[in-house]
Amino acid sequence: MSNGIQYIEEEKKRGRVPLDKFVRRFSFNTAVHNDIFEEACKLRAARRIWYKIITEKYGIKDPNCAKFRVHVQSSGSTHTYQEPYNNIIRIAFQVLAGVLGGAQSIHANGYDEAICLPTDQSMLLSIRTGQLVQYESGVTRTIDPLGGSYYIESLTNEIEKGVWEIIKEVEAQGGLAKAILKGWVHRLYRDAIVNYEHKIETGEIPVVGVNIHRLDKVPYEVPIFKPDPKRSTARQIEKLKKLKKERDNAKVKKCLAKLEEDTRKGENVMPATIEAVRNYATLGEICAIQLKVYGEWKHPMSI
Repeated sequence: MSNGIQYIEEEKKRGRVPLDKFVRRFSFNTAVHNDIFEEACKLRAARRIWYKIITEKYGIKDPNCAKFRVHVQSSGSTHTYQEPYNNIIRIAFQVLAGVLGGAQSIHANGYDEAICLPTDQSMLLSIRTGQLVQYESGVTRTIDPLGGSYYIESLTNEIEKGVWEIIKEVEAQGGLAKAILKGWVHRLYRDAIVNYEHKIETGEIPVVGVNIHRLDKVPYEVPIFKPDPKRSTARQIEKLKKLKKERDNAKVKKCLAKLEEDTRKGENVMPATIEAVRNYATLGEICAIQLKVYGEWKHPMSI
């Protein structure tokens, strides 16, 4: 939410695009974790909060701007390398939580994410997970099947209240960009990660197959994706050499110079970036301009 506010505030300073046109294109991406009700309520609360930010904080009248368009993804941080087939079940009810929360788009991870890149088998299972929830569970027959439940409504209210408190903390620091530079955001992440891991180690948060009902040996083998590093690396190098040989390198040089000029001036860099891509500048060459102008990003937090 604070990220969205930061974008809007930056555009207000620039004044290049009317806010109702600028905000209309916003969409969000978030993870869904294991607690089905909490995750559904998180999305319900987010929908309320974004509506209030748009209509009350910024006074934007277009109802399309206040829509919380969200893509959700099952959370890789909950997937375990111990008994990885258990992750198939975790992913299924995370997808279910996304549907119950009203997500517009959902991605199911591969069950083997904690071990390797996905295999064809795990990707097919991911696709089937979404399809089974969509076509066989019946959960898509109503927009908000949990709405009206005392527990759901009270938990949604509780989450919304907590989010507004954090938004106020961020704004007190001058906005999200400044909060990041101060290291505040990263400290918040660090503390949450440490706290979560501590609760798993102590058993306060039960994880089946990890800290409860753990087997001495996993009774099955899991297919592992193993790319051929020589083959894949060599292929990319050859493609890159061929590209640089066949493209108009004079045009590429001119495009990159324009991109650097716009970057240093603080101009909108998208037109120059698009022109560079159209003339086959590589991602590395484009990123090198940003690195040259801004330098290497330093992590704003001591461990």
